[in-house]
Amino acid sequence: MAAVGGDRRPGKDGAFPRGAGEAGAWARARADCVAIGNILVDDGVPAAMVAAFLRNPAAPLAERLLDALQAGEDAGGEHGPVLSAVIEVHGTHDFPLVDLRVDRAEEPIGVLSALYRDYAPSIEEFVLRATDPDRARGG
Repeated sequence: MAAVGGDRRPGKDGAFPRGAGEAGAWARARADCVAIGNILVDDGVPAAMVAAFLRNPAAPLAERLLDALQAGEDAGGEHGPVLSAVIEVHGTHDFPLVDLRVDRAEEPIGVLSALYRDYAPSIEEFVLRATDPDRARGG
């Protein structure tokens, strides 16, 4: 499952099943996001992801993406267990603001969410260290 947000191009809502022989591959698109996945239990998974992403537009992008991933899992997710989860968010710099990954975990989305909650308060400081280290704490 993947949730991609921040796309501001106009578009309409739609579910896009892939061709025969590729069962379980679905996408759902809205004006501000796309949710895609293969080996999904049904087309309700990306629909739930999009709904979760759009639920709180004022929240930080990373939180909205994590909400979308959890909603996809709650809606049935993939055929079989999900063992890994990743989130990467880019801003205006040459480096990602958020680049977190969890592998081989029983509940990787929950672990990833906890990692993000621990990391989020430090994002601005890490950006400052990279862009203006003399102004950073301890700089």
